[in-house]
Amino acid sequence: KKRKKKKRKKKSSKKKKSSSKKSSKSKTAKAGQDGKSTEGGKASGQETPATISIGSYKPVLAGADDDGGLLKRRPAYLEGLLWLARVYVEREKYVQAEQIFQQLEHSPALYPELARDLAAAEADYYTRRKKYDKAIEALNRAIELEKDKTLKARYAYIRGQLYEMKGQDGKAAESFEQAIAFHPPYEMEFNARLHLIERSWANGKVPDKKAISDLEHMLKDEKNLEYRDQIYFTIGQIQLNSGDVDEAIASYEESLKAGKGNNQQKVKTLLVLADLYFQREDYVKSKKYYDEALAALDPKDERYEEVAGLAKNLTQIAENLQTIELQDSLLRLSYLSDEEKRQFAYELKKKELEARRQALLEKEQQQADAALLGGSGAVPTAGAKPSSFFAYDDREVKKGLREFQTLWGGRALQDNWRRSSAQSTEDLLSDENISDEDLLAAITDEEVADILKDVPANDKEREIANDKIQKAMLALGRLYRERLDRPDKSVEILEEMLRRYPDSRFELDAMYYLYLAYLELDKEEEAQKLAALIIKRYPDSTYAHILQDPDYLSKQVSEEERIAQYYEQMYDRFKAGQYAEVHQMALDAKEKFGTKHSYRARMALLDVMTKGKLESREAYIQALKEFVVRYPDTPEEKYAKELLRHLGVSVASAQAPKPVSDSPFKYNPKSMHYVIVVFDGKIKLQKAKESLSDYHRKYHSQDRLKVASIYLGTSEDRVPAIVIRRFSNAEKAMSYYQSAVQNLQEFLNPKDVPYRIYPVSQGNYRALLKQKSMDGYPEFFEENYH
Repeated sequence: KKRKKKKRKKKSSKKKKSSSKKSSKSKTAKAGQDGKSTEGGKASGQETPATISIGSYKPVLAGADDDGGLLKRRPAYLEGLLWLARVYVEREKYVQAEQIFQQLEHSPALYPELARDLAAAEADYYTRRKKYDKAIEALNRAIELEKDKTLKARYAYIRGQLYEMKGQDGKAAESFEQAIAFHPPYEMEFNARLHLIERSWANGKVPDKKAISDLEHMLKDEKNLEYRDQIYFTIGQIQLNSGDVDEAIASYEESLKAGKGNNQQKVKTLLVLADLYFQREDYVKSKKYYDEALAALDPKDERYEEVAGLAKNLTQIAENLQTIELQDSLLRLSYLSDEEKRQFAYELKKKELEARRQALLEKEQQQADAALLGGSGAVPTAGAKPSSFFAYDDREVKKGLREFQTLWGGRALQDNWRRSSAQSTEDLLSDENISDEDLLAAITDEEVADILKDVPANDKEREIANDKIQKAMLALGRLYRERLDRPDKSVEILEEMLRRYPDSRFELDAMYYLYLAYLELDKEEEAQKLAALIIKRYPDSTYAHILQDPDYLSKQVSEEERIAQYYEQMYDRFKAGQYAEVHQMALDAKEKFGTKHSYRARMALLDVMTKGKLESREAYIQALKEFVVRYPDTPEEKYAKELLRHLGVSVASAQAPKPVSDSPFKYNPKSMHYVIVVFDGKIKLQKAKESLSDYHRKYHSQDRLKVASIYLGTSEDRVPAIVIRRFSNAEKAMSYYQSAVQNLQEFLNPKDVPYRIYPVSQGNYRALLKQKSMDGYPEFFEENYH
């Protein structure tokens, strides 16, 4: 009985426990449903990282045990939310990130360490959104809460940069000073000191000379060797803002030379130099620096498109300026005596050698600098005892290098450096004691000729040089207005051109561009004088018509559109079979539009084609022949020839003979002739020559013909051909031609590669080789041989 009672008690206690568990689960589920997020319209009880919020966490906190069991998970949960917000910031999902930041700020569970990290994350967020005031507030909180001095220094440094961007130099200087006070790593300390000097100067607390003196002192510190580009740039900034533009440019140039792989600083310096030279209107140098900056910029950089646009706008301007400078120099040289030219060649050679010598010295200095920067001792293996070997001690190595340089100076790394007789391969360049007489004597006649090879040697070559200058000046007159919006520069270059070349063949264009520039500068009187001069000198020019009738161009366009529509109507009627109406429209077009428009040949051909529908075959053929004669060298002429061929009519009889001067070819039937086969694609010429040899053995065994392969065209676009020699006159060459046409399959199978075959006189063959193409010969052949 006792055992049965005990069993019943155990069962009842188990039931109570299970019922209490169920009750607890139902309460928890209910609490979860009450606190469930409904973001995105989801009704599911499961939450993804994108929908987790502080609100869904509070009920769990409320239901926690007194011993804080559930609260043990709190730090990881809240930290996870902060990381989620950071991910949103990286992915530029700023709305979601800000929601989490606000929820964390107002959370009663926010603990000090998380508040510190939250402040840093918010500073990053507001900086990306360009909300600098809020970013500074967040950084202030981060500095106050952070215990790590390096991070404190970092936050203070970033705050200083933000104050710089806001133009608050005083507060920026205070921030950089605070960053230094936290004793950060040297790189950060260096940058903070650099900014501190610059901001203190900008704020008026430090005079120009003192700021530059402090920066020059930093240049002498060997620890700053790799930061010299930044120091020189800062010196340049101070000089520029003080009005010393030349000194600033020199400092920026030094910054570029001192660069040690800091691409960000390099781009900054290049862009400043490009802008300065642009302001100075030295567009050649400006273009050079914009190009270099563009090459160094990441295409994703927000400055990339702007820099690319500036470089593109200056491309043609720089090229034309360089053309003018070069041709002017060559023209000046062309009037010198032979002795003066030789002296010029000597000066040029001397400058070249000096530049090479300077480059060698800079290279040696770079090697010395590299030796000073290098020598970071070998890294010991993990767990090994520190070595007493001096070369593993970085400070000892640098100390030794300083002592070496004090005694021996900066020397290139090479064997036998101590010997006074040791010489490098560049001894001649390094020797500053070479006399001018020795150098002049060392220049050979070949070197002089090579240096002076582009100098004009006669009046004809001088005329070519002057022509290049005029073209460049005219182009600049247009480009200054269109690319740089500088009509004043256009006026300057075009007035110089017209003054320098009063009889220029480009006078009309130059005068009109100058007229437009005058108008943009509100120089109405000068513009009207020039307009009157254009109308007087060039009354039939388009410019003269435009000046007399401002709507001239628009009228021309609208008239062309009317003619185009009229032709479309003619063509539609032709397709509809209304041939009589088409013929009448062609007659009316002559009265409506005259005969000087671009649709004249098209309308005439359509009218001819109506005759093929309305009149006899003979009338149609005659009309086509007349059309070919009236409209030579037009697309419609070629189409008319095709129509005649389809009708079985010789095209030669349809054409009026062209003047001899129009063609390089001459018809001489009694002269020596060849036959040329021109291929329209790639072919194995050796195989083709073998086929021709077989053909000749069968049909021309007694003619003793020879076969040779040639190429027409350019080296990039070569056209293969075969020449068959030789025939005593045109009649025998034509006999061979006709035989080949009748036996194409045996001659050369056109299915392999299409080809064309022509008899050609010896003189005309030379003309073909000279022009390196068959241009014009097919037409000549049709006219004279068929």
